[in-house]
Amino acid sequence: MAGKQQELKSVISVYGKADGSLDTLAKKIKSFGDNVSKIGGAMTMMTAPIIATLKTSTSLYTDYDDILRKIQAAGNYSPKQMQTIGDAARQAGADTRYMASDAASAFLSLTQAGVQLENSLDTLPTLLNAAAGNMDLAAASDLLISNVYSLGKAFEKNDVAAYMDKVVTAADASNTNVQEMMEGVSKIGAAGRLFAGGDSELLAFLGMLANLNMKGTTGGINARNMIISLLAPTKKAATLINSLEISEEELDETLEGIDLKSASAAMEKMGLETVDATGKVRPMVDILTDLKNATDGMADDEKANVLYSVFGKRT
Repeated sequence: MAGKQQELKSVISVYGKADGSLDTLAKKIKSFGDNVSKIGGAMTMMTAPIIATLKTSTSLYTDYDDILRKIQAAGNYSPKQMQTIGDAARQAGADTRYMASDAASAFLSLTQAGVQLENSLDTLPTLLNAAAGNMDLAAASDLLISNVYSLGKAFEKNDVAAYMDKVVTAADASNTNVQEMMEGVSKIGAAGRLFAGGDSELLAFLGMLANLNMKGTTGGINARNMIISLLAPTKKAATLINSLEISEEELDETLEGIDLKSASAAMEKMGLETVDATGKVRPMVDILTDLKNATDGMADDEKANVLYSVFGKRT
């Protein structure tokens, strides 16, 4: 069985043999998020004196000045504010392996995204920690912006720091890295808000998909397709999906090959509930457990037909 259907079967099958690994990972991440502390080994601030001489080159200073001019134009900042930004970028260049121009590029991305000056200054150290020399700083900034806005979060110091701590913890606990985890969240987009346990459950789920070698954008696409496919046939979930910033094209792509009436009938026959009595989405771990239990006694052909009805067929 090819494509999405096979991938979904793999998730359900492995979950059934993993002794509640998704639930365990979700609880671990949730616990970490509730007791936010500084990451030690997972994120390391690095210094790189060997690049000090490179920082004095005329071309690098030219690039740096160009970026600062773009920041000033994008944020309409005063000379005093620009001095603060420049000081922060140069300090980042002195304290880490990144150059001042790298930090300035990250700041430019934040400014262009409409992040307020104070929040941008607070976010820069978080980006430096999360990237830890393994990511391009501007790319890390773009991913963080995408993650924060997709999940409907506020771009504030404590919220961003707590979120990135969860991302690092989830990546460290699974077969992936921070960049791939953030790429997955960016790809799932606003559909990530449908997860009952919030970003903790979403990150735990992406971690589990990564352990099945569905990483980065692939994991995000699968997570998005899975939750929308499970919710779309239910009347209560329609308003939830409609409230998200999901384009008709994305929705059509996700639901390709799915007959919503057949999917609804199959789910009703199994007694599979994806939304509780209050209209809230149930935890994904509970939905998948119920789906696994409902299909355990089925012959392979019957199970394949049920999964096809619910999830459609992708090649």
